[in-house]
Amino acid sequence: MLGSSWTLIYNGSSGLDTDPGRYNDGKVQYIPNNAIWYTSYRILTTSKRGNDTAVQYGEVSLFGN
Repeated sequence: MLGSSWTLIYNGSSGLDTDPGRYNDGKVQYIPNNAIWYTSYRILTTSKRGNDTAVQYGEVSLFGN
């Protein structure tokens, strides 16, 4: 089954601790020592910036070396 188990490859800040501004990209976040290519990736968000009751993410891009 696709996505039945996951391997943690990064645990840290997304780089969006500060607001990059509307229509601007956030910082590129490098994931060191990831030599294995997976067929699927899961992004798990555990906190949000500020005290608002909602959050919206427009897009996540994953690039390989």
